[in-house]
Amino acid sequence: MARVSAEKKAEGARWLAQGRSAEWVGQLCGVTERTVRAWRRNDPEFRRVYEQQLGGLRSQGLLAIAEQRQTPPPLRKKQDETTLEALGAAALKIGRKEADRGR
Repeated sequence: MARVSAEKKAEGARWLAQGRSAEWVGQLCGVTERTVRAWRRNDPEFRRVYEQQLGGLRSQGLLAIAEQRQTPPPLRKKQDETTLEALGAAALKIGRKEADRGR
């Protein structure tokens, strides 16, 4: 079995939380998808980074998009609003919807 650095595992946990498949993360880290799933179940450091990333995505309203439960809404910008601010507002709206549903 290939030795994987802690940084590479943490990067894999972040990608997995963002909706990438275990197979894709395994290819990134040079291991099998079964190994990635075992990390998610058994490795406390991997779980910590994974849960932290999920929490961050959930608070930004992006977890629903990453899990493909919702699609991003069409971007509607106010007159003096930058694109980044408009994206943030749209993600926040999705986050509120998800919170109302109890997810």
